[in-house]
Amino acid sequence: MIEQQTTGTTSHTRWRDLLRLATSVLALAVVVFFLARVLSANWTQVRQHQWQFHWPFLAFSFLSLIGSYLVDIAVWRYAAHRLGGRLPYRRALRLYFAAGLAKYIPGTVWQFFGWFYLAQREGISKLVAGTSIVICQALSALAGALLALAAFAMRGSQQVVYQLLPLVLIIPFGLLVLQPRFVAAVLNWGLARIGRQPVSLDLSFRDLATVFVLYLGSYLLWGLALFLFANSLTPLSVQHFAPFLGVFPAAYALGLLAPFAPAGLGVREGVLAYLIGFFVPLPIATVIALLTRPWMMVVEITAGASALISYARQPRQDSHAG
Repeated sequence: MIEQQTTGTTSHTRWRDLLRLATSVLALAVVVFFLARVLSANWTQVRQHQWQFHWPFLAFSFLSLIGSYLVDIAVWRYAAHRLGGRLPYRRALRLYFAAGLAKYIPGTVWQFFGWFYLAQREGISKLVAGTSIVICQALSALAGALLALAAFAMRGSQQVVYQLLPLVLIIPFGLLVLQPRFVAAVLNWGLARIGRQPVSLDLSFRDLATVFVLYLGSYLLWGLALFLFANSLTPLSVQHFAPFLGVFPAAYALGLLAPFAPAGLGVREGVLAYLIGFFVPLPIATVIALLTRPWMMVVEITAGASALISYARQPRQDSHAG
């Protein structure tokens, strides 16, 4: 009887996984089909466009992109430090880029699982690792949503603002995470559910506000990087700079909401193409959006591979998991 139940459960799980995979592939195929159709129908316009290749803009775009990653790492390290975790920046850098490789696996959670695991390998407790990651992701989402909405509202693009209204759902939760008592209450509720003793968090509103403000700075660097990258391919007016800052935060947030796509693959490019299309013709925006993927991968895969080599050469640190 038990064997039959186990077999039935395994079969149900297998079919559910297959259905999820089929749905993921279908949704991704729809996005890819849309992008391919835009390029195919407008290939003459793409070929005749006055493309340029501006090396200085491309070089500075990489510098700004790397800067945004470095700020993200510093923000998480700061949050972990305020929660009692101690980690040199060099090791936090290695951890971040090694875990980042996992986002190219279908499912948005793998990067965070890798982050959680490697933090323990670096001597950060489970409690500090998990809490710091959740706090940082919530406040990063809040910063990104607010910046995206503000940037397009500044441009006067009411149509885009209305279409980005789902991001407004992030705002109430993000504002709650700015309250230390709320964070402590939710954490202790979760600990009670797994039979653990409650803890006292040494977090202040100032700590959480600092994390939020630093994430705004990171997104500003991202916006600058994307603007410079686009300008390395085709000229954009400086007047577009301020509203352009909202493009990446919106695309990143919506990409995270697509768990079937590795690193938001396809979905993020589709959103980028649509949003960049408010500044240049849609076929040109589609080309720029597609080229952002190898642009980002140059940094992420190079740094991630270096991080994995570093881990392979260094003995495992004692973990204080708890």
